[in-house]
Amino acid sequence: MPDDRNDNNSQTPREPKIPGMPGGKKPTRTGWLYFILACALLGYAFFNMGSGFANSSNTVKLATSEMVGAIKQDRVEDLTYTVQDGSVAGHYWKTKKDKGDTSELKSFSSTYVGSDSLAELMAEHPDTKYIVNTNDPDFWGDLAMACYRRLP
Repeated sequence: MPDDRNDNNSQTPREPKIPGMPGGKKPTRTGWLYFILACALLGYAFFNMGSGFANSSNTVKLATSEMVGAIKQDRVEDLTYTVQDGSVAGHYWKTKKDKGDTSELKSFSSTYVGSDSLAELMAEHPDTKYIVNTNDPDFWGDLAMACYRRLP
């Protein structure tokens, strides 16, 4: 029986074989879109995971009451409040005698509910640098989930 695959007179059109592709089929646009989306999600996950490992060793997690006590004793150098999730981060001195010594300055993170009461507390301590961050800390994750929900 003759081999029809090499017959130039065959009526079925053949797609050119692409090296490295199974079956020699061309990749589709949808396939490339899924590939790019998967790479972006993996990159995002590794980026966030890496920054979490790097910051966890140097940052002290304070209870809200400890943070408020440090603010009232003027032991906080700077403070950033993120509105989206209520997180607080900054630098502080553990004791009053360490205040002013930059080598004793420690990073901290905490949570605080109620941006109005925190703003009032910070107004009573004008020497502390106070920043309100209104950006969404999980913008790329939210964007990826919104795109995922739209897929069929």
